[in-house]
Amino acid sequence: MRGDEEGHIGLHFMKPGWTKVDGIQGGVYDERRMKPFMSKTSYLAHPNAWVTQVGFVEDLGPAVVSSGTDSRLCLYDIESRKIKWKLEAHKAYGLLMSEPAHTKGIRTWDWSNQFNIFATAGLEREIRLWSAFVNKPVGSLQGIKNGSMKIMCNDAEYQILSLGMDKTVSIWDVRTQRLVEVIQEHHGLHPENTFTTMCFDNDNKQLVLGSSKPQIHGIRRPTGLRDHQRPTVAIAVCDLHQLVATADEANEIRMWRAGSGRAVFTFDGVPGSPTSVVTVISFDAEQLRLLVAANDGLVRLFNHGNGMILKQFRMEATPDVAAMLSMNLRGDHVLFVSTESAEVYSFFDTADKTSDRPIDFERRNVTAHRLDVAGMCELPPEGFVTCSSDGRVIA
Repeated sequence: MRGDEEGHIGLHFMKPGWTKVDGIQGGVYDERRMKPFMSKTSYLAHPNAWVTQVGFVEDLGPAVVSSGTDSRLCLYDIESRKIKWKLEAHKAYGLLMSEPAHTKGIRTWDWSNQFNIFATAGLEREIRLWSAFVNKPVGSLQGIKNGSMKIMCNDAEYQILSLGMDKTVSIWDVRTQRLVEVIQEHHGLHPENTFTTMCFDNDNKQLVLGSSKPQIHGIRRPTGLRDHQRPTVAIAVCDLHQLVATADEANEIRMWRAGSGRAVFTFDGVPGSPTSVVTVISFDAEQLRLLVAANDGLVRLFNHGNGMILKQFRMEATPDVAAMLSMNLRGDHVLFVSTESAEVYSFFDTADKTSDRPIDFERRNVTAHRLDVAGMCELPPEGFVTCSSDGRVIA
């Protein structure tokens, strides 16, 4: 694979027996000697832009992924020989992000097989995380003092590493999206000792930095997840994956294995809202996502496999949520949210009907109770039951 200054990606497909051919003649590589053993194809991925990185991702096809100075991430499917999708990072806004991801080009990227996300970086002082399936940003890693020359996913330790232009290596925990370690040199930015690349030694669990000579740094391994440090306020169970989700007063969401009791990972339940407080958590009807409600009038929908926020539902006011219920009704996913103000909000949670505002659905339940709606549960095939502090139970 190769990329050029005009945005073209060239692929060389090697045939059996090519390793036995000596392509060097007179000290110079002679492509004609290799021609019978390879086929070539090329495609335009980044028009009028430099290709900054090209790589192979087995989990997505297999596919060839490239980035360029046009702030695009391009995925080329090898089997169909077509561009599968292009991610325009300079136009993409995340759910909680007020600025586009990259406006100065994507300099480097890497793929995390553990979390099924792309990590991209450029001259901006942050790293953006992207879902490969919805082509939208799902997270942001802050704390870079300068642009990134190279980033790398260390799935074995749930980490993302960034090599900055100031010879600083920053390490984040993907599960919490927090900066956990900074490796910094203090010898000055001289040409002879400037870091230009890095790789991870999986066998010895150490980082190798490339300069005029290799430099080796040990990586601080995670100490493991402990019990909540604050009182727990909510709990939910996922039968499909045998997971237990818990939330505490510090808005920390923690995922546990039901069989072993081992903590899997933790993440912030109200990212970007330090004054909000988590009140209720629940899994959706398909048990593939985690719903987190807070006292700011928002219900946030997370991918419980990696802790990335997917979307959010906004209520008309900012009531405290007492209970949530996700149901499949005639092919539609509907989310019901009961509050301490005796109201029941309802939302469509379907790809073609997703709304972050309440819909008029079963509105008779809004005035059915005089006091706060304390709980709700499903009543098959297409109903649900609510209970309130007024002592009434209504189906």
